[in-house]
Amino acid sequence: MELTTHELWDEMWAAIELPVEVDVADPYPGSIVAKMESYLPRSASTIMELGGAPGGYLAHFAGLGLSPFALEISEIGCEKTRQSWRMLGIDGTVIRGDMFHANRDRYDIVYSLGLIEHFDDLTYVIRHHVKFLKPGGTLIVGCPNFRGVYRGLLHRLAPERLSGHNLATMNVESWDGFESTLGLQRLFRGYVGGFEPRLFMPLERSGVAARVFARSAGLGSRALRLPLARETHRLNHPAISCYMLGIYRCGSVEVAEAR
Repeated sequence: MELTTHELWDEMWAAIELPVEVDVADPYPGSIVAKMESYLPRSASTIMELGGAPGGYLAHFAGLGLSPFALEISEIGCEKTRQSWRMLGIDGTVIRGDMFHANRDRYDIVYSLGLIEHFDDLTYVIRHHVKFLKPGGTLIVGCPNFRGVYRGLLHRLAPERLSGHNLATMNVESWDGFESTLGLQRLFRGYVGGFEPRLFMPLERSGVAARVFARSAGLGSRALRLPLARETHRLNHPAISCYMLGIYRCGSVEVAEAR
């Protein structure tokens, strides 16, 4: 079962400013990109993002010579991605649909970032990632970590946002299940990004205390991007790290479906 609605994603993408490019100099997305890049196979030519709007990460990988494909369920998200890529001069393919029903062409690399935690059956969702992969392809899955120091404050300050996430998915040890069931070869699994105050945003509560906290979180995030503080993003632990990432090599897709 999906824990979010199409209307929520339409609203989110309608408000986004274009063009969208991932800022690899920012330690939060930069740490995600750096880890992904270190495992990209040199022979790969195609890369597919599931839940691909607004296309900022794919724009980066297109710059590395990969042909980008985005699968996105939101019509507004699809159009925003196309507009952004036109503005950036990127030749890519945007497909409207969802991973459970779309035509399954196969790609060298398939990934999602911030998708799997919106469903209650992790193995089922990952199985549908694998179905888009060529045999021997590379699978990458990532999601934010709302456990640890983040959970209590998000429960108080952004409960509706928190309710749209399956927190059990954010226990990296729970990934043992889909790795074993789907026969995935683990190349990397762990936490990246260090502590990141931006995970507390946006807030749903009002009042002086919430405004003070929002201001403090914003200042803290900017401070952690300063040169002297950037190394803190290399300190990773389940209690403080902002992001989880798994990178796998896939065997036969037919075998993965049958298990």
